[in-house]
Parts: sequence; C-alpha cells; structure tokens
Amino acid sequence: MSAHFFNRTWSIMAFTSSSYRRRQGLCRRSLLKGSLYMVGLSSARSFSTELFQIHPEVQQALHDQSPIVALETTIVAHGMPWPENYQVALQVEDILRSQGVVPATIALHQGKCLVGMSSEELEALAQEGKNAQKCSTRDLAPFFALQNGWGATTVASTLVL
Repeated sequence: MSAHFFNRTWSIMAFTSSSYRRRQGLCRRSLLKGSLYMVGLSSARSFSTELFQIHPEVQQALHDQSPIVALETTIVAHGMPWPENYQVALQVEDILRSQGVVPATIALHQGKCLVGMSSEELEALAQEGKNAQKCSTRDLAPFFALQNGWGATTVASTLVL
C-alpha cells in the first residue's frame, strides 16, 4: 500500500494487533504483556521491551484492537528538506487519523525504538535531516549498541520492528 503526497511516495504497512499476530513468519507482539517475540524459522527469541518506547496513542489502539499503520521515517529524514518534511509527516498522520487509523511512525532515538512519535519527536527527527542515520535491517543492531542520535527507519526495518 502506498500513499502519494507532493509527488513523493510513502510506503506503509497496515495492520491490527490481532490480524498482525496471525501472519506467519512475522513478529508476534504481545506488548501489553511486556514482551516481544520474534518468530523465526526454527525458534522464538524474546526481546526486552526496554528497547521499545510505545506512544500512548499506539498502546491504546493495540489494547482496543484498532487499526494501526506503521510509517517508515527515512522519507522524513532523507527524502525532503526541512520544513517540508515535517509538514508532510504531520499531514500524513492527520489523514490517517481522519480515516480512523492510528499512525505509528517508527524511528530510533538514543538506543530506543519509538513506535508512534509525538509532534516534538517528529519535529526533532525532521530537523536532524540527513544527519540521522538511515537504518535498514542490517543497521539495527549497531544502532542499538551505540545508543546515540537519531535513526530513520526504512520500510524493511519498519517491518522488522
């Protein structure tokens, strides 16, 4: 699924908490229980939610089993100049909310994964721009190990997180 704004394409992934858990080969999230399980081909590994900062709006949507759309942030940091990047990101979130969907904009900051962001966090990432590290799946472990600065997620790393 893609949405077009200002001749730019945002790739998005839509899911509800219950349908998302049923998909084979993806993450099964039980965030309300305080743990995240990555289901692999041969075994399940448990990861601490200390790495995840879940925005209250997203937590409520998970609890209510409301629809959620995960948004990658590379386009905010690397795809557009300031302040257009921030304005477009807010517009995308507003459009989703007007359709009854909760936006879960995904970014990395100071060694944590932000699942859903406040407008202040989104503005800080947008101002950081190209100074934010572009984080695909291969970049996640080093980013979390270094625990500094901003990381903008690609579609691939957004799907993994």
